[in-house]
Amino acid sequence: MEKNLAETQIFLLKEQEEHKKLKEERVVEVDLLSKVHHQEMSSKEEKLFRQKADLSQNDSGMQLQDIEDVFEENPAARIAELEMEIHVLRNKNISVSESFEELQAQMLSKGLEDGRSLLAQNNSLAAEFEAMSELELRKSLQEQKNLNMQLKNYIDGVLITIMERDPGLLEVGRK
Repeated sequence: MEKNLAETQIFLLKEQEEHKKLKEERVVEVDLLSKVHHQEMSSKEEKLFRQKADLSQNDSGMQLQDIEDVFEENPAARIAELEMEIHVLRNKNISVSESFEELQAQMLSKGLEDGRSLLAQNNSLAAEFEAMSELELRKSLQEQKNLNMQLKNYIDGVLITIMERDPGLLEVGRK
C-alpha cells in the first residue's frame, strides 16, 4: 500500500513538473505569437503608408489632396477599407485561435503519452530512493529545492516583465 502511495506521489510530482514545463512552453508560444502579430501589423502599417504615398500623386505628377481629405469627401471608401480590414483581422484571429487550440491539444496528447510511458516503465522512483543512502537523498532533495526556487524566480521575473510590457497577454480570452 505504501509502495503504491509512494509511486503515486512520485507520478504526481513528475506530472506537476511536466505541467510547469508546458506552462513555460505556453508562455513562450504566446510571446512568439504576439511577436508575429506585431510584425504583421507593422507590415500592414508600412503597406498603408506606401498606399497613401501612391495616392498622393497622380500620373501627371500633380499633387492630389491628402488621403484624409479624400476619405472625408468619400466616407464610403473609408468604410469599405475598414470593413475589409475587419474581415482580414477576423480571419487571422480565427486562424490564431485554431492554431492555439491545436497546440493545446498537442500538449495534452504529449502529456498523456508521457504519463502512459511512465506507468509502463518498471523502474519506479521508489525503487531508486530505496537504493540511495539518506545522505544522497538529502543532497538530491536540496538540489531540487534550489532548482525549484530558481525556476520560481525565473517565472516571477517573466511574469513581471509581461505585466510591465503587455498585461493583456495574461488575460484569459473569452469565446
